[in-house]
Amino acid sequence: MTNQLLIKNTMADMRGLSTCEITLLQSGCYVGVQLLGYYEKGDIPEPIVYYLSTTVLNDDGGSVIEVDTIKLEFFKKTITLKHFGGVNDGNEVNFTGTDNKIFIDRAINYVSRVQGTLTIDGKYFHSPLSFTQSDFTLIITAGSKLITVLPNEQDKQLTLTGGLDNVVILGYGAELVAPNTYTTGEWRHIVNINHVSNLRIEGLKVSGGGGDGFYIGSYVDGQMPYRVTLESTISDGSYRNGISVINGESIYLYNPLCQNVNGTSPQAGIDIEPNEGTFELLKDIKVINPTTKNCTGCGVLFALASYVNNAKKSADVLVSNHRSFSDGIGFSAGGKGSGHPWNNKLSGYLKYDGAIFNSKSNGISISAFDVSKTPILNIDAYVENVGSGSTLNTEQNGMYIYAGGGSTFDVGNIEAKIIIRDTRDVAKTYSDVYFSNQVKAIVNYDIAIDTDNRRTFAYGIFNSVLQDAKGLIKYAKKPVYNTDTALSVGNSVRGSGGIINVLAPMTVPLPSFVSFEGNIYQVNCSISNSVVVVPVSGESILIDGAKVSSLTLSKIGQYLELKATINGWEIVKSSYDKSSTAANRPVVTAGILYWYDSTINKPIFWNGTTWIDIATG
Repeated sequence: MTNQLLIKNTMADMRGLSTCEITLLQSGCYVGVQLLGYYEKGDIPEPIVYYLSTTVLNDDGGSVIEVDTIKLEFFKKTITLKHFGGVNDGNEVNFTGTDNKIFIDRAINYVSRVQGTLTIDGKYFHSPLSFTQSDFTLIITAGSKLITVLPNEQDKQLTLTGGLDNVVILGYGAELVAPNTYTTGEWRHIVNINHVSNLRIEGLKVSGGGGDGFYIGSYVDGQMPYRVTLESTISDGSYRNGISVINGESIYLYNPLCQNVNGTSPQAGIDIEPNEGTFELLKDIKVINPTTKNCTGCGVLFALASYVNNAKKSADVLVSNHRSFSDGIGFSAGGKGSGHPWNNKLSGYLKYDGAIFNSKSNGISISAFDVSKTPILNIDAYVENVGSGSTLNTEQNGMYIYAGGGSTFDVGNIEAKIIIRDTRDVAKTYSDVYFSNQVKAIVNYDIAIDTDNRRTFAYGIFNSVLQDAKGLIKYAKKPVYNTDTALSVGNSVRGSGGIINVLAPMTVPLPSFVSFEGNIYQVNCSISNSVVVVPVSGESILIDGAKVSSLTLSKIGQYLELKATINGWEIVKSSYDKSSTAANRPVVTAGILYWYDSTINKPIFWNGTTWIDIATG
């Protein structure tokens, strides 16, 4: 009767081996014990065989069982939580059930030791978990749930730390669930990723919680997250953010979905917001194909000023192909409050591209992005039906750039390509871009706009014009404004450039080139009477190297294309033939200028002092 297995129905039966059975095992009459169930026969996926062992490991309730004077051990690289006594009675409605923490910890210790795989199948209640082990795979099957009540509000549901390395968690169709009834705080994250490397989490959904769905970062020098990948994860109903990336290197988020974030600031789908530690870094951060829905704050947020509080840093962040649906703001970037200083310089690469639909406020919002301390922020976005949840003009714009209120530094370093559409029966978009520059300037920007011109404000750009707006705005099709009343080009085109069709005799006063440097305006004369283009007092129009204080258009079809430069308004293109009646000769304030006087039908010449006949001198 050698080479036979002793059959036991339950773990209790195996722990109750008789002296005779132990002797038969020791003699080799039985080669091992076949266990058919843990608590009752058949409650484990398949029978498992235990063998006599000389291991020094302690009884862990699963892989090693100590019975009287012997130890029994199984050798299996693929196990389930039920092999360690997991009790499948979790209730996600009232957050009750048997606490499975000890069973999960023991099972993870085992699969880490053998570099194996643990499968969790069912609904398991547990107190907060912390994994520090390496070299294992955890599979949570579709429909399964890990459910927690946080007994201490500082606790997290699952913390991954302690130098954990080479770990894969697969959870397609599975869910981690925590209460979402909190009214204060922001720290009770569901998955808290700290000191780890080579960690991959796929398909897992996290719901509720009192902080972030996924938090990636560390407060300890030398213990940064490294090579962390979240693939097709879902964060639903988080209290602070769906995913926070605080610091780390080679952090990759592929196809994440973050939705229904509501609770405490910033309430973003994905928040990239480092703290101020000198050891922190944002290196090789990639967010590819993210989707955010109904997040009270932003779909995606860059908040970067604290990062350079104590040292100059570099950041390397790419967000590509974002899809934002009904978030507060689709994408927002800046510092930490409009008056919060950037103590040191930030260098690196910051790129965002995406499509934003039905944002409750602005499609894109830029604030506190210190032009003297920040790298170029590159944006490529489609924005549709902004301001769906607001009645304020300041919150109904494709892009909103803020340098008002408590601003203490100029804002800028923005390169953007934006397509703006309003498909609603009654357009609600206020303007393509809203410059809120009442306090500080908005400078060093290059913004290309493709718009359908469905907006409630008359002009493509709203510009407060109290402080400078120095940069370039280019339209796929230049906006056209028709006017038959006196106007300021600056107030009409609002810092964006465009075409002014003048339909009546009038003076067109240009804004100060100092405030609108880089912008290009075109003034068209659509009548046969005089249209006089005049810069502000003390400024000039540049023509053939000379400076003049005004130019008069008097022929239908004549136009001037003027660019604000550091020296004045420069004519870059025109149909102007440098001729006029004697009464409409320009007043030359500097340089020399050739002209044609149609009153005397002669070419004339301003020699720096007076007009002279070219032929006679």
